[in-house]
Amino acid sequence: MLRREKIELSIERRVISNLIMSTPLIAFCKSAGDPSLFESSLGRIVATWCYDYYDHTSAAPGYAITDLYRQKVSELPTADADMVFAFLSTCSDEWAPDNLELSKDMALKYFQERSLVRLYEKLGRAIQGKDISRGYTEIAQFTKPDAHKSEGVSLFKDAGEIANAFDNTEEELFRMPGPLGAIMGPIIREDFIALVGPPKCGKTWWLMNFATVAALSGLKVLFISLEMSKVQMIRRFWQMLTGTTRYGEEVDWPTFTFDESGKARVVEGKHTPPMVDTRISSIEAMQSTFRKMSRRGQLELRNYSLGNLSISGLKSELKN
Repeated sequence: MLRREKIELSIERRVISNLIMSTPLIAFCKSAGDPSLFESSLGRIVATWCYDYYDHTSAAPGYAITDLYRQKVSELPTADADMVFAFLSTCSDEWAPDNLELSKDMALKYFQERSLVRLYEKLGRAIQGKDISRGYTEIAQFTKPDAHKSEGVSLFKDAGEIANAFDNTEEELFRMPGPLGAIMGPIIREDFIALVGPPKCGKTWWLMNFATVAALSGLKVLFISLEMSKVQMIRRFWQMLTGTTRYGEEVDWPTFTFDESGKARVVEGKHTPPMVDTRISSIEAMQSTFRKMSRRGQLELRNYSLGNLSISGLKSELKN
């Protein structure tokens, strides 16, 4: 005998009803909560149909929801098909919200409540399984459902906004030293920089250079590698910071020079830096120097084997 879901649908039913009939509400809800937040299979199924229909038509399905049911009913378990049919058979114009703002508020509060319930359930399973690290990961990955609002700017009217965009020097984070900094200009908060090139052309070295300059400029830097071991990372960064080599060997040493016309060019050369000093007292003295230079800057290294760090895992690391 089929087991039917018995869930209180008073709020959920109203949210789903409004989604079917209201285009503005679907647009709002898509940014506030995904269909998986609905408690019942009815809610999850119909919300998915509404969202998909909106993605293709930029409109709420309205009475077309019955056509969607006919197209997709064969994909549903019998119990779910019966539940959805019973719900949609009462479809009415009265489902359109009278007060859109009130309906948005009701939907947002419903999504927020459901997200907390789901977090509570996940934490309960982690505690029962004595998987403490999983519990903390769930907390770190939790995001409160919210309606993302973006304020528009008119380039033909908002003079103040344009002036502020060029006058806000607080967003400058750091500059690379020398001619490179003059060419690149400042690194600005929210910049996204990618280094592109063939293998073994120095991309990792450039990333390390950015990281050390940023840290010594007083910023908190997290450097994550998916290819170097922890020991390799420590060696490379410490040699870069201290200007030393592991064995005191001769190394390539290109430098910038300026010709008579003032143009910069690279001159290839050789240099024999001192060998790294591994005495604890010497290392601690250098660390003290770096702390003073960086003014609260930090440089933390993390390494993961290739394929063991997902985007969600990276976000969790950043939040932690």
